[in-house]
Amino acid sequence: MKNTRIALLATLLSLILLLGAPTAAVAEITPQGGNHMDPTYDLRLADEGTAYYISSSLGNDQNDGLSESTPWKSFDRIESMDLKPGDRVLLRRGDTWHERLTVRGNGRKDAWIFVGSYGDTADPKPEISLQNKRDDIALLATDISVGGQNGFGLNYIWIDNLHISHTLLGIYFRYDSSVGNKGVRVTNCSFTDINCPDLMAEAITDVSFLTSVKGNLEDVQNGKVIPNAGGIAEYIWPTAINIGGRPPKPLANVTIPGIAEPATAVSEIELYRNAFEDCIIAVGANCYNYHYGTGPNQCYTYTKNWKVCGLTTQNTMTAVSIDSADFGYDGTSESPWGRWCHIQAKSGMADYTMSFGTTQALFSCCRDLYIAHSSFNDCRNNGQPDGCGFDFERAVHNFTLDSCIIANNQGQGVLVMQTTMENQVTGETVTTPNTGNIIENCLFYNNMNSVHNENYRIDITVFNTDNSDFSVRNNHFYFREKTAGGAEVFINYQNRKTQNPIGPERAGFTAENNTLVQDNSLPPLEEVISELNMTDSATTYLPLEKTWYHYTDEGATFPETGPETESETAASDGATPTEHNSSSETNGAKPHGGCGSALRGVLAATVAGGAGVVLAASKSGSPKNRRSSHRKRS
Repeated sequence: MKNTRIALLATLLSLILLLGAPTAAVAEITPQGGNHMDPTYDLRLADEGTAYYISSSLGNDQNDGLSESTPWKSFDRIESMDLKPGDRVLLRRGDTWHERLTVRGNGRKDAWIFVGSYGDTADPKPEISLQNKRDDIALLATDISVGGQNGFGLNYIWIDNLHISHTLLGIYFRYDSSVGNKGVRVTNCSFTDINCPDLMAEAITDVSFLTSVKGNLEDVQNGKVIPNAGGIAEYIWPTAINIGGRPPKPLANVTIPGIAEPATAVSEIELYRNAFEDCIIAVGANCYNYHYGTGPNQCYTYTKNWKVCGLTTQNTMTAVSIDSADFGYDGTSESPWGRWCHIQAKSGMADYTMSFGTTQALFSCCRDLYIAHSSFNDCRNNGQPDGCGFDFERAVHNFTLDSCIIANNQGQGVLVMQTTMENQVTGETVTTPNTGNIIENCLFYNNMNSVHNENYRIDITVFNTDNSDFSVRNNHFYFREKTAGGAEVFINYQNRKTQNPIGPERAGFTAENNTLVQDNSLPPLEEVISELNMTDSATTYLPLEKTWYHYTDEGATFPETGPETESETAASDGATPTEHNSSSETNGAKPHGGCGSALRGVLAATVAGGAGVVLAASKSGSPKNRRSSHRKRS
């Protein structure tokens, strides 16, 4: 039957190529018998590459691993390979492994190396589950080849539809010996209990843990691969999706301040529809190496060009922590990079906070990012500093927060910092102010409900004087009269006659058309969200329980009609997205940022029972009549 289906598919594909693929509609096929297409037949990579099958329950490492009936059992054979463009590593749904999966290789933009699932789509995602030890990494994607080839690289790696649990690092894209790589994609994955209590016992008090071995990683030294030498000085917190490694050369030794050569380790990073629960950090990207000092790194380009949509965290200490990134936003609604939406940080972690401050989203040495329809809520400080929703830590430029919800954080809503540090590019000691940032159309609700001390009293707290060119406009602030915790202070208080959400006046900060509502009995958050028509900003895009079956040059696409769309998936959370209206106006309300265009080309085609397989789609993969209301920034 499988061969018959494949022959039928090949015939139809030939007809499509001969007659020309449809441009406006989605062509579908349902094989005889009404069953969905074999989920292991992957249309993206059918013309190139090899599929390798692995099953912990049915496999044997003496098999050839080339079919569902002859899968391998462990990951050993994959670790000994340098994968080629189009290769697929397919893990059987319903199975669990207690070992590290190491992926090496270089795909191409038209032939990604793909790590995903096969089997009955009614079964759970394949799971990699470890023991929360400081050497635990569930999936390591490394640029060190099997033979240690110099500058081997790591390009176009796609991880899809896995569940990862009980580990220090979930997925680690590690760049140890190469720069200029492209292509990171993680889709429809879920993560639970990403933690290492042994390591965190050190990390929450100081940074000495950075000099200890973590991850049990290879390193390239003088052109030779040294086993177990890496991970000592790398910046590794327990993180579900981590992008990092060592900064590029040249760097000095431990005792002499170094000067770093600017470089981009990897660009074109896409994260879609991933869910996180009980994690220390959900998404991290850091090129720190504390053996060589700290400071503004790599001219903000260690990572470059990001797209993120649908990141949901529960009981997670920090949703996003990124250092040294140029996200690629060009200031327009059609920007191909740097537009993020539906980052839903729903609740912080009760058991863990950092002694030097905890935030739901932290950015440092970053630039050019637009975030819309997202929530940064319920960050915990547990008596320590901060506990804020969003942190402009240092040297953050040209960010926009549009139509976001920042609510119920124990500390302030937004923290604006700067530090005096060594610039690793020039060697100079410099200040690191944040400039050119916008906060608009956002809701700040019931923040500062348990502050560390009396310094935490303003929803947008600016601790340093050199920060400049901040615009805070058209926002709504709902707050009580006083806060509690380490100190009882007036909230958003400047003097007894004037309340101000950004504190004392300072040069370069403007606050325009903001609404302040002080009420010791605040209305429920859901009522405020509904009243302000910000339902879309509270919507969760849950990860799909299917794999992705079609993509274009502009990203993964989904059918305009079918049994499962992103609207239905979001509706399972009890909220109806407003972005799917054909008009950018809804009931006369002001549109919030035009996140619809950011979703174009990023959500998935799915295979459901009886629904058939997507064979062709419009090049853009965009539903009709989507428009963006976001105006170009000057």
